[in-house]
Amino acid sequence: MIDCVIWSKDRACQLDLLFRSIKDNFSFLKNIHILYTFSSEFFEKGYKKLMIKFPNIIFHKETSFKQNNIDIFNSFTSEFCMGFVDDNVVYNKIDLNMFSKGLQRLRHNPKIHVLNLRLRKDMTYNHPQDCYYPLPKFIEEEYYLLWDWSIMNPMNEWGYPCCVDSYVYRTDYYKYCANNLQYNEPNSFEGQINSHRVYKESLMLGLLESKILLIPNNLTQKGFTRHSLNLEYSLENLNKKYLDGFVIDTNNIYGVKNNAPHFEIPFKFIRE
Repeated sequence: MIDCVIWSKDRACQLDLLFRSIKDNFSFLKNIHILYTFSSEFFEKGYKKLMIKFPNIIFHKETSFKQNNIDIFNSFTSEFCMGFVDDNVVYNKIDLNMFSKGLQRLRHNPKIHVLNLRLRKDMTYNHPQDCYYPLPKFIEEEYYLLWDWSIMNPMNEWGYPCCVDSYVYRTDYYKYCANNLQYNEPNSFEGQINSHRVYKESLMLGLLESKILLIPNNLTQKGFTRHSLNLEYSLENLNKKYLDGFVIDTNNIYGVKNNAPHFEIPFKFIRE
């Protein structure tokens, strides 16, 4: 139905959580590509474990982020595609019928820029900026959310049409961005998309329930600095737990009542 890319660095344990959440809550998402890199052999071992555990997922070792990105996007054949980052989780089940109808609306209405899978109509908190923001005046809010992002504050979640994760884009647009913008990692890719907003596609479509969240319990990429300071969730500690046979439990994550798309949740661990 759609193609998908996931970007990852030194987070095999959290990537395992994302894979399991996709299997549990987004099971019809099939064509999944991982562009991954690691800072040491210790972290590489985590990815080797993932490759054995999830043989149907396509792994790409990063050599040049932009060129690798181009190669992956240019291989996409579906009309629509999306991205994830490795601290995302699909925490509410996605209904195939509602998702398919959302794609139909994206297909037939050229003013809709993306299908947003991370907002809910009562979300007013911005975790990265630690502030609150107003809701839009919804054009629709009964079966889907529809609003004009172009009249909102550009950094308000409801006025931000360019996130590289949790948004479903037309593949041709995402291919264009991958091939023509200047970037060297996921955050600069998003920054470049943000600098080239498509104002003629001024609408954003969303489901009534948020489906994907980002758990900022640690930091690996440049550019995003607000994250948990709990050393228990350091990249090293999580990777060690994963290599020792533990995975992050989903019981306190699935269905959580978050107030923002970025939401810190304590990790609990269970043995595989």
